[in-house]
Amino acid sequence: MNNTEFLEKLKRALRRLPHEEYTAAITYYEEYFADGGEINETPEQVAREILANFAADDTKSASAKKMWIIVLSILSMPLLIPLAILVVALAITAYSIIFTLFASAVVMCIGGIAQGALSLQFAVSDLPSTVFFVGIGLFCAAGGAGLFVATIKLAKWFTQLLLGLLNKALRRVRK
Repeated sequence: MNNTEFLEKLKRALRRLPHEEYTAAITYYEEYFADGGEINETPEQVAREILANFAADDTKSASAKKMWIIVLSILSMPLLIPLAILVVALAITAYSIIFTLFASAVVMCIGGIAQGALSLQFAVSDLPSTVFFVGIGLFCAAGGAGLFVATIKLAKWFTQLLLGLLNKALRRVRK
């Protein structure tokens, strides 16, 4: 088998390699043959050796990356734990505010309805004042209903935001 046939078979056997490694291996053997070198192995044997060396190097590289991730994770714990506590505290605070808005909306609705109902007892003696206070009661009830709907939408939006951020963080941890 001449050098050209050897290189063609080697190229076919090494096409699984990443481009840089493939090019480096083929260039090495082209230069080796150009300098008058002889090889006693078959292209398949040479390809197996190159692929085995690449796999070993790749495994060492992945191992080193995992080790660095573990080391950096351990070193970052003093910063990450207080940060996580802060995020949880902010989430609890936000949900407390949303709950307060929800309770205010319910109280506004009930208070507005009660205001309107209680002012009806004065309808016989003072009709203009009764109409005014019933209107205020209805206005409060409508405002409470609007605040109730807005609070539900705010809670839904905030929950989706929080779950999205949590999902994104968990995906990064899994990688």
